[in-house]
Amino acid sequence: MEINLEAINKAMAAAIADGFEFFGLRSMSANPKTHKYPKIWVGKSAPQSRHWVDGCATPQKVGGTCAVGLSYCTIEGAVEGLDFAVKESKSYDGQKCIVAGRAIDYGDDHGEVILSDAKIIYIF
Repeated sequence: MEINLEAINKAMAAAIADGFEFFGLRSMSANPKTHKYPKIWVGKSAPQSRHWVDGCATPQKVGGTCAVGLSYCTIEGAVEGLDFAVKESKSYDGQKCIVAGRAIDYGDDHGEVILSDAKIIYIF
């Protein structure tokens, strides 16, 4: 996965200007019923995530989009956050992207965040 820190920093700064405050690295996994991966693009709303039990998706939604949380204050903070997020997301398949949300909650997994009103702001 190629990481263009300057482009990521610009995308995060633009998202902040649009009122987003929280960020995460998301793996856009396949639909559990169709096994098809979603088409994604910058600006697309990120789908709500499902609750998982013992490695299987349930019909229950979690109320936002799950991702590995990124801290963001400076480009250096983004670099550190991306390093952690990339390591944490290795076990998840699918296209990697950065999502921005307006509110945050925390999930069960290490580093997991649940972002409300999430939008895709950068695709790797």
